[in-house]
Amino acid sequence: MKILNLDRRKKELKVVPENLDDLWVLSQVVDVGDTIRAVTERKIKLGNGDERKTQIIKKKIVLDVVLEKIEFHKYTNNLRLSGKILEGKEDISSGSYHTITIEPGMDLSVRKKELLNYQVKKIEEHSKKRDSILICTLDRGSATIFRLFSFGYEIVSKLKGNVQKKDLLEEKASDFFVEVSKALEEEDSRNNYDKIVVASPQFWHTYLQNSLSKTKINSKVTLAVCNAVGENGIKEILSNTELKKVLQNSISAEEISLVEELLENISKDKLATYGLHETENAANMGAIKDLLLTDKFVQKTREEGKFLKIENIIKTVESTGGKVHIISFEHEGGKKLNGLGGIASIKRY
Repeated sequence: MKILNLDRRKKELKVVPENLDDLWVLSQVVDVGDTIRAVTERKIKLGNGDERKTQIIKKKIVLDVVLEKIEFHKYTNNLRLSGKILEGKEDISSGSYHTITIEPGMDLSVRKKELLNYQVKKIEEHSKKRDSILICTLDRGSATIFRLFSFGYEIVSKLKGNVQKKDLLEEKASDFFVEVSKALEEEDSRNNYDKIVVASPQFWHTYLQNSLSKTKINSKVTLAVCNAVGENGIKEILSNTELKKVLQNSISAEEISLVEELLENISKDKLATYGLHETENAANMGAIKDLLLTDKFVQKTREEGKFLKIENIIKTVESTGGKVHIISFEHEGGKKLNGLGGIASIKRY
C-alpha cells in the first residue's frame, strides 16, 4: 500500500492499493458515511433528447461519493464502493447513485467521519514490506499449494499422484514429487515468494526435498510436519508454534495466535470475554487489552445500521490503551471467533 497522504487531524487519507491484501484492508478502513474520491467510469448520454439521435458512451471521470455500501470481492480482485454522488458533474446529477470499483494501482482518497487508531495502524502496517508466503501440504499421493494472504489463503493448485502400493512407492513417488517441485517452481516464478513452507505427515516432505534440492527455490523452503493435508493441513500450519519464526510476518498467523490465546483464557475461565454485552461491559471498565472482531461481524452490523455501538466500543478500548484487531473470517481463527458471536476480548484484569 502506498500512502500518498495521511492527515489524522483532518481525517483524510489518500492511498494506492497494490494488491488484494491492500483491498481487503481498505474494506476495513472505509465506513458508511465516509466520502471517497476516485476515477471511475460512468455512462453518459449525448444528444438533444431525441432517442434516435442519443448516444450513450462510457467516460472516465473523477467522482465524490458518500458511502452506503462496501463490498470486498477476493475472486474478482476488487473493492466495490457504492453510494450517492456528492457533486454533479457534466450530465451526472448530485444525489444519484454510483458504484466505484477500486482495483490495485488506483488512487483512492477518503474523507472520514472518524479516523480510528486501528484503521491508521492497518494502513501503516500494509505500507511496509511483508513476507509473501507459499505453503504446500502433501502426502504420497496428493499435494495442495496455497498462497497466503492477510485475510486468509487461496488454493493455487492441487496435484494427484498415482501411488497406491508400497512396492510401487519408490518409482511412482519420485515422479510425483518431481511434479510437485515443478509446480512450486512455476508458481514462484510468477510471484517470487519470500518463503515456501512444505509440510506433510510422517516423512513425505523429505521425498520432495530431494527434488527441491536441485532447484533455485530450495533456499526459500522450510520443511515441517503436519497431521493432515489439504485445507486441514494449512489450518494446522498457521497455528504451528514451531513455524512461528517463518510465519512471523504473516497477519493470518498472528490473528490465529490471538484467537488461540482468547480460547485458552476462556477455557481457564480467566481473562476473556465474548459476545457483545460482556465485551461492552469490559470496555467500559477499561479492562480490555485486545479487542477482537471478525470482518464478517463488522460487515453485518454495518448492513443492519448497528455499527455505531461497535464504533463506540472501539473508541473506548483505544482511549484506555487497548488494541483493536479485525480478524478475517476467511481463516480458521476468524471462524472460531465468529462462533463466539464475532466480538470478544482479552482483558488486562
